[in-house]
Amino acid sequence: MIKILKNFIYILTTLFIVVIVIFSFKNNSSPIKEIVINSENKFLDRYRIESLITEKMGKDSIIKNADIIEKNILANPFVKEIKLYQDLSNKLIVDLVQYQPIARLVFENKKDFYIDLHGNIFPTSTKFSERVLLIHTDDNINYDLKNINSTDYGKKIFTMINYIINDTFLSKIISEIDINYDKNIIIYPQVSKQKIIFGYPEQIDVKFDKLMLFYKKVLPAKGWNTYKTVNLKFKNQIICDKKVW
Repeated sequence: MIKILKNFIYILTTLFIVVIVIFSFKNNSSPIKEIVINSENKFLDRYRIESLITEKMGKDSIIKNADIIEKNILANPFVKEIKLYQDLSNKLIVDLVQYQPIARLVFENKKDFYIDLHGNIFPTSTKFSERVLLIHTDDNINYDLKNINSTDYGKKIFTMINYIINDTFLSKIISEIDINYDKNIIIYPQVSKQKIIFGYPEQIDVKFDKLMLFYKKVLPAKGWNTYKTVNLKFKNQIICDKKVW
């Protein structure tokens, strides 16, 4: 019983110390000597991040208003997460995560947008351009411009994007796809001259299996420049149209 009581007192004491330390950090009024920014230098470089932090208040007011500053910075379309805190040496530590694009929605007469790993949609930048899979899409197709997964068709496109970028071979040969007005897809591969008619983005794994069969079996036997189109739309079939010389 005495041993249990001692352990209980020890735990309470430890928790009390932790709370005091955290409280003292949050209410640290010591002047900030330096701002240390931990973030990828992409859409926002360290100078822009620092200006976002200090543009509305001086360094001495940052920690006291950390929650407000974090909320304001999160309003920036390139910022996914941010955490501000002051360390023991009175440095302001800024842990900032920017959105990581995996594809780019390219409209005919509208602004382009990036899509990130979780389907979040955010604007492009004039200062930095990420080389990613290009999705040329008809202007009449409606996407939720917060997250592509918010619509049924958007989910299918996102599934197809992930299938391509996570496959070693496909990610090398496919750099862009076209989505026409009726939501059917055409792929223009980099390594061969065929137009690949993918059709509606369903049975994605089955269609790509047929495409892999075409590259592994048909092209080596018939030649890389024999066919002008490869149609994957139909069940259990690969329809190839020959070039007319």
